[in-house]
Amino acid sequence: MTARYRVLGPVGLEVDGAEADLGGPLPRRLLCVLLEARGRAVPVEVLVDELWDLDPPGRPQASIQGYVSGLRRALGPHRGDLSHGPGGYRLRVAEGALDADAFAAEVERGRVTLAAGDAGGAADEFRTALGRWRGRPYDELLPGRGESERTRLADLRAGAEEDLLEARLALGEAAAVAAEAEALIERAPLRERRWALLALATYRDGRQGDALGCLRQVRRLLADRLGIDPGPALQDLERRILAQDPALLASASAPEVPRAADGGGEAPPPPTALTSFVGRSAELAELDRLLAADRRLVTVVGPGGAGKTRLALEWVSADRDRRETVWWLRAGDVQDADLVGVSLVQATGQAALSEDPVAAVRSALTGGSAVLVVDNAEHLVEPLAAMVTRLLAGCPRLRVLVTSREPLGVDGEALLPLGPLPVDAALPGAGPSRSDAVRLLLDRVAAQRPGWEPDAADLHTADLLVRRLDGMPLAVELAASRARVLSLADLLRMLDERVDVLGAVPRSDVVRHASLEDAIAWSVDPLAAPERDLLLRLWPFEGGFPLDAAEAVTAQPDRTLLDLSTLVTRSLVLADTSVSPTRFRLLETVRAYCRTRDDGPDPDEVRAAHAAWVEALTADADADLRGPHAGRVLVRFEQELGNVRAALAHDLPHDPRRALRVAGRLGWFWYRRGHVAEGLRWLDRALEAAAPLAAGAPAADEVRAREARAALLYLDGRLPESGEEIDRAVRLAETGPEVPDWLRGLAHARRGYFRVLDLDGPGALADAAAAQDLALAGSVDWLAADAVQVRGPALALTGDLAGAESALRAAARAAEACGYRWCASSSEWILGTLLLMSGRAPEVPSLLAGATLRLVPEHDRSAVLACAISLAGAWAATGRVDDGLALVAAAGEQGSRIGYSPQRMDPRSMQLAEALLDAAVAAEGVGADRRAAAEARGRGWDWDAMVAAMTADAPGRAGAPGATSTRIYV
Repeated sequence: MTARYRVLGPVGLEVDGAEADLGGPLPRRLLCVLLEARGRAVPVEVLVDELWDLDPPGRPQASIQGYVSGLRRALGPHRGDLSHGPGGYRLRVAEGALDADAFAAEVERGRVTLAAGDAGGAADEFRTALGRWRGRPYDELLPGRGESERTRLADLRAGAEEDLLEARLALGEAAAVAAEAEALIERAPLRERRWALLALATYRDGRQGDALGCLRQVRRLLADRLGIDPGPALQDLERRILAQDPALLASASAPEVPRAADGGGEAPPPPTALTSFVGRSAELAELDRLLAADRRLVTVVGPGGAGKTRLALEWVSADRDRRETVWWLRAGDVQDADLVGVSLVQATGQAALSEDPVAAVRSALTGGSAVLVVDNAEHLVEPLAAMVTRLLAGCPRLRVLVTSREPLGVDGEALLPLGPLPVDAALPGAGPSRSDAVRLLLDRVAAQRPGWEPDAADLHTADLLVRRLDGMPLAVELAASRARVLSLADLLRMLDERVDVLGAVPRSDVVRHASLEDAIAWSVDPLAAPERDLLLRLWPFEGGFPLDAAEAVTAQPDRTLLDLSTLVTRSLVLADTSVSPTRFRLLETVRAYCRTRDDGPDPDEVRAAHAAWVEALTADADADLRGPHAGRVLVRFEQELGNVRAALAHDLPHDPRRALRVAGRLGWFWYRRGHVAEGLRWLDRALEAAAPLAAGAPAADEVRAREARAALLYLDGRLPESGEEIDRAVRLAETGPEVPDWLRGLAHARRGYFRVLDLDGPGALADAAAAQDLALAGSVDWLAADAVQVRGPALALTGDLAGAESALRAAARAAEACGYRWCASSSEWILGTLLLMSGRAPEVPSLLAGATLRLVPEHDRSAVLACAISLAGAWAATGRVDDGLALVAAAGEQGSRIGYSPQRMDPRSMQLAEALLDAAVAAEGVGADRRAAAEARGRGWDWDAMVAAMTADAPGRAGAPGATSTRIYV
């Protein structure tokens, strides 16, 4: 017998099977403290603090001795477990005697049992463990005490609750698990595993749309509350649900059925390939691996023209040495679902025996195994799925290989997705190395032109051509077939005008469709009306789109998720779940088909809806890009850059006012990401297009566009022009109707900073004061921080260096408080420049390292490069001349890639840093070889290595230049 203790609720003691009386609350608290110590000695003074906190009795040690004596009496024959020594009082607890420990052990046993495949046994273990909970652990402890142990146990309990649902889900209780997962989510909505269980249970309950809906819900929840994306597990689950991965469904074993001893008949041979097989070595190896790993059903899934049939045929040809019977069912030739069984019987060569496919296959298996290839199955998914299920259950020596644009959805089905051929060479920079898509094109063109050898221009055009065709094998084959009458350059030029320029498919026993249009129509025509309408509205999107974009352009937004899932399943739309939110994309050939359909929606209407979505996307850009989620918003705009360009190109002639509005809103995005030339180009075109409509255009749109243009001119080093443009913006802001206060304040803040660059201290102070008044009037925190940031260097120009430092530090604090990290970093960068001018260089490296580190989640470019030059000067002034030379070289290399130079943007600050570097070089006598080595080191850094070098000295960071990876843009 032993003493057993309970802490998972009110503390309790059971001695040899009987409940012990512990007395009042203080003796119970004493036992709790000793149990929480986990066998460690607890000094008397600690016990006094744990029992009474700040209000102990007159003789606390005597009271403790009395409580200890009472606890020993309660322990009875186990009183020796409570001892006193030099370190204090210690309670020895036998293994498994504490309910918290027993709970943890039972949870671990449950997890081992579940991993071993015994879901029923695991569920029993988890129920037993969770049944031990009666309330809050260590409930008698004073408030704030024992929190780490409570947290540990609560996390373990939460995991056990989820483990129990997982076990029950494996037992087939999908509907009940979905309901209980929702209850668990209400208690802890940020635990992603609960959302995964809910989505999986809902999916297994036959509600794919609801499953995807709950994954969208958790994505919004995490973004709103934490500013983060779902973890890899949720993203992978979403991808698999979209793909209808059969592994997500509970598996069931098929019974073994004896194989027939004899058969008869001769099966028709598989098709014959007449051309060489190019590429796909990885896919071919994966197909061989799947079929060799006891996968009895493998479906090659991909869009029309991806080469699914050819891959299956290549595997069959390479598999001949295994002496398996191969049956090839041309499902594309079967239009009537009622004829599926008959067609299979014919494929086995047993047409005269039976129309029952199972009986035919069993009769045809005369000793050994067989592979049934079902080619082009997408239009007969349901009847084929039913037939394959029966075949696999009744014929244990049969394997099935299917090619289809969508999975069969049969239990145990393994999927091999087949997309376009790679359009990038496997070995970049390796000279003659060519991508698989280019190799296919050149091989087929050479077959059309005997003796043809491509020159450098042909190779370049071939590369552009296969990219324009997305590397789709059928499209590449068709392009090559035109090489008899068109040059590659002519063909590339004509592709932008019409998809049917590719012409007819060469006659073949393998290729089914007569043209690329025919191949696409084979998938599009059977679609239900809502699915087809959605597909034909997606062509304006450039570079892909998220779900909300599709909802914005469709006529039935409430069906979008369901219809889009169908399009993904049927390989008409590609889904990339490796990013968040999931991005969808049409292949270029499908886009061209949809764009030219005469029976589709009005193209002008679709383009206008696309442009309206882009406008809505940018609606809150000014505030979002200056808030705590700026990094996420910058990445989102970068992802949608193709769509932004397409929308602006549409709006310039059709809706110039909207073009001006969108271009202005994106000004800060272009500034932060270093898209200087592109931003100026769009702003110039939008201002020009909207000029004739100025009398009726909102003044705020022009103010916003001119303020954005001034900022980009500044980044481009065109300071006089930027000053003139910001003056125009301020005048219009003060005189134009309905210009919001925050925008007027932003114009003043921008002009104030430009006046600092012109050494106009009083003017800059006046603009800073105006911006701050307008910020306070509208309670715009980020604008207030901007205004104080301008006030700092303006005070320095008047000689008040102490006031300048105080203002800049205040600006950094205010900006950080409202999540405006760019302003916080910019304030620290300006302060670093003032400190360098004041001879306080040793203070600058950690300041600028921290400023750079703050920009990491912001995905910035221009601000980081400005910090780099100033930091190089600070390093040089503090003895790190080689690192300074390397950093300047790295900044120059990285800046050249985006067309941005900090030296042009702010010559005075950059010249100061470079002067410090030159002085250090001269003082140390740095020779040409040493300088060249340092600069070569810097030019060898990529962006991550440069940022790692810059942030190594940040407070709380340790490392050396180039030692830490901190990716800050995608």
